Amino acid sequence: MKYGWQFALLCMWLIGQPLTVFADETAESLLEGRELRKVGTTWVLSSESELIKQMSQTAKIKRNVVDAEKKLTLAERQAEAKKQTLTQWKAQHVQLSAQLANARNVAENNRIVGLLNALAGQIELGTQDQAAENNLKAARSNANEVREQYAQHVLDMRVAYDGLQNRYTLLAADLEVKLAIENINKASEKKVELGPSRGLSSFERSLAKLEETVLSEDIQTRQGAGNLMYVAARFNGKDTIEIAVDTGASAVVLSWELAEKLGLKPGPDAERVIFVVADGRRIEARMVKADSVRIGKFTVENVACAVFGPENTDVEPLLGQSFLENFVYKIDSARGVISMTRIEDQASGKR
Repeated sequence: MKYGWQFALLCMWLIGQPLTVFADETAESLLEGRELRKVGTTWVLSSESELIKQMSQTAKIKRNVVDAEKKLTLAERQAEAKKQTLTQWKAQHVQLSAQLANARNVAENNRIVGLLNALAGQIELGTQDQAAENNLKAARSNANEVREQYAQHVLDMRVAYDGLQNRYTLLAADLEVKLAIENINKASEKKVELGPSRGLSSFERSLAKLEETVLSEDIQTRQGAGNLMYVAARFNGKDTIEIAVDTGASAVVLSWELAEKLGLKPGPDAERVIFVVADGRRIEARMVKADSVRIGKFTVENVACAVFGPENTDVEPLLGQSFLENFVYKIDSARGVISMTRIEDQASGKR
């Protein structure tokens, strides 16, 4: 046993070394143990097929978004048509009331009174009928839901793709995997290689195009009194103001003084609406439209704004649904941010 200790050291050294020679079956078994499978001449991760399947589902999810947007547009038109009809009836009521004051005889007086009563009934029924408003609310909710599903689907694919690429990087650095590939190639005339597959490269290009349609940003806010969160909003590309985010407000709300500063002072023919404010008061406001409102990198055109009368001196500017409804948004009070996402049609550049 003259060389016993040298032999023992040699065995210990060999045990610590990577396996350098495989039978062909052993090499393939090792690769399969790394969740790889042979596709043609490439050993690819099995989860590649799941990722490709996710991409195939994208068209269906995008169609859901398009359908929801069409229904929302229709609901908006129906609600707007009802609003215009009520406005016309109210205008006719005002005109008839003026004619009543100048009625020349009893018959004409009675005719006008009858028309006034009929119009008043129509206005009352139209005001009470909330079908158009409820349909619009449901359409907005559904559109936001499917937009979010689409955005999350694209995000999930990016996470899965990046994960696959990281795994391929680790496998390429795995000496046992490298030696297994080399051993298979020594035993066969048809050479193989470690993935990713060409299909995954094509997948990445498709994914990048989809990501261009999903615009996301975290907008930093300032915490104010009463848990209000304020953001910087730029109106008509000129004036920037600080405005409180209010998901319960149906429109952007401005004071009379602020509307004047922004060039949004209502004209004499501006539509008048009644707003119920937080303390329960009913306040008349006049509707105008801002050409554009921008928050962060997001711009919305033709934004409805409710301007309270000059007698209301304590009006807090509010960023309401006439702007927010164009986005999927989440408010994170802990971080002080509002996360906004909008899905755009690549062909038109519109949501």
